[in-house]
Amino acid sequence: MRTLLLAIALIIGSIVGAGILAMPYAIAQSGFVIGLIEILILGLIMTILYLYLGEVTLRLPGKHELTGYAEEFLGKYGKFGFAFAMIFGIYGALIAYLFGIGEAASNLLGGEKLIYSLIAFVILGYLIYKG
Repeated sequence: MRTLLLAIALIIGSIVGAGILAMPYAIAQSGFVIGLIEILILGLIMTILYLYLGEVTLRLPGKHELTGYAEEFLGKYGKFGFAFAMIFGIYGALIAYLFGIGEAASNLLGGEKLIYSLIAFVILGYLIYKG
């Protein structure tokens, strides 16, 4: 049960984080109608992708992570390529969130964005280190 709750929290955190930081800016730049169309199309695409992933998970025996599924279908090189893409994407997103925090803090409090980003990095790094 704990694993299920952690998985749900991770997915919700990713969706809410992207929604709070990225979606308002993207819609403000493109306009409301185009933004709404983008949300509907991307929502449909993500729903289909998650349904595909669920189908693969149900049909393959054993427990795998995403890199394990990539190895199952694409071989060893597919596994390493997917692992590289995941690591690059995760760290890229974390850096983008840090810069987003710095920009939001700078707009609210004034001062340098980079300083606030570094402060957030130190505080969040410490919290992660302590568990």
